[in-house]
Parts: sequence; structure tokens; C-alpha cells
Amino acid sequence: MMINKMKRTVLFVVLVLFSTNVAAQESIFDDINLNVLEQLIELAKQNYPERQIYKQQENVSDLEVKASKWAYLDFVNVNFFYRPQDRSTINPENPYIVNGGQVGVSFNPGNYLQKPFQVKRAKAEREIAKLESEAFDTALANQVKGAYYDYVFSLNEITTGTQAAQDADAFLEDARLKFERGEIQIAEYTDARDARLSANSALKRAEVAYLKAKDALEALVGVDLSTIDSK
Repeated sequence: MMINKMKRTVLFVVLVLFSTNVAAQESIFDDINLNVLEQLIELAKQNYPERQIYKQQENVSDLEVKASKWAYLDFVNVNFFYRPQDRSTINPENPYIVNGGQVGVSFNPGNYLQKPFQVKRAKAEREIAKLESEAFDTALANQVKGAYYDYVFSLNEITTGTQAAQDADAFLEDARLKFERGEIQIAEYTDARDARLSANSALKRAEVAYLKAKDALEALVGVDLSTIDSK
């Protein structure tokens, strides 16, 4: 008889805690705020250090394309020499006997033929940098989404755990009064006390999970979550 009572007590506690958990979990999709999620993704793109590295690499590749186009001027060398009228003055850099200004132009066909390939290579490297940046943005957005879902779930778990702990407290108080009146045995009161300890322990684990999820999300977006507009 006593064993059956104990079983009924334990079953009741489990059902109370489980039903509370299910009721809270049914609204998890309602807790996802798409506006907040978009803000978080944009903040991560602005603040996440590794993402800034990719953007700088993309900027450098743009500069290299521009530089490769201007490099077409390298194959033409223009030199200007001036020899004064006084032939007694010898300029070792311009030992020619012609007086006045002299202009020399040299052309390097080898360098000229290489330029189109250098421009194509610079453009290809720019395209690679752009694709790498886009791929990182996609991965970063998915990472932010995952961290945000974990954060929302952890908040939901705290709500669930808080309600379960409150229910366990009420159940323990009820068991205590019944035990003092001699309506239940010590084993049933002990079960109620153990259920309360378990509920409080679960709540603490939920709180720790929340802190970890919050820290992980803030590390990605670079701002305190309290500054996010939740509307």
C-alpha cells in the first residue's frame, strides 16, 4: 500500500514538471523575432573581426586590378636630357655632342605582352576574394542564427525551470503540511523534497546555459544584447 502511494506521488511530481515543460516549449517559435535576428546578422557583419579581414582582402584585390591596368604605362620609358650650349661642360649622363634638350623613348615588348595576363590574374584574384567574402558572410549568418536560437531556447528553459521550481516548492509545502497532519508517510514527503531539489538544480543549469548562450551571441555581434531593438 505504501509503495503504491509513493509511486503515485512520484508520478504526480513528474507529470507536473513535464506538463509545465511541454506547455512552455509549445511557444518556442513565437519567441523567434526575425527583426532582432536581422539586426544581429548585420551587427556581426560590421563588428566580427574575421569578417573585416575578408573585406580588407577584397579591397586589396580591387586595388590590384586598378594597379595592373595602370601598369600598361610601364613598357614605355621616356627620358629627357639637356645639354647646355657650352661644349666645355661635360655631362657624364649625357655625353652626346648634340646641344639642347633630348627626349628618348624605349619600348619593352616582353613587358607589354605580359600585361593582359597580369590584368586577368588580378581580376581572377579579385573574384576569388569576393566569393570568399560572400561565403564567409553566409557562414557567419548561419552561425549567428544558431547562436540566437540557442539563446532563445535558453531563455525559454529558464521560464520552464522557474515555473517547475515554483510548482515543486508548492508541492513540497503541501506535502509538509500533510506529513505534519499525519496524512502521508515520510517517504512521500522525502520524494516531494527530492523533486524540489531536482527542479532547483535544473533551473540553475538552465541559468548557466543562458549565460553561455548570451556570451556566445554577444561575441559574434560585438554588442551587448540589451542594446538591440526588440520591436
